[in-house]
Amino acid sequence: MKRKRCLVVLLCFACLMTSAFAAEGQDIESLIKQLGDSDFVVRGQAVSALVQIGKPAMPALIGALGNKSEAIWRDVAATLVQIGKPAVPALVQALNDEDARVRGNATFALGQIGFGTPTKPIVSALINALSDENKGVRLL
Repeated sequence: MKRKRCLVVLLCFACLMTSAFAAEGQDIESLIKQLGDSDFVVRGQAVSALVQIGKPAMPALIGALGNKSEAIWRDVAATLVQIGKPAVPALVQALNDEDARVRGNATFALGQIGFGTPTKPIVSALINALSDENKGVRLL
């Protein structure tokens, strides 16, 4: 009887772990597209899911900072701000992107993350952004 209980417990644990990995492995690209949804509930759920995914979502989020849809890149920047300090290295690297929208939105997100407690990497990156060739990047 104990063996059956142990087996049931192990199977339940395996199911829980599988669902946790499935949530972590959600399609990041589709979540980023949901950031442009007209329904604020869908956008909020996408932001929450991306924040929970965290670091694995960074490359796609940084790439989406250059999205032509203002609704998407604005929510992407807000998502990176919610992720906070773990997003700083990726945002600093995004300041070298060839797309001025990516650089500008990265500047904005860094400013928001560093607003409460600025750190040396954030301050240095923002100072460097002041010399960007694009006026929009410098203004943010």
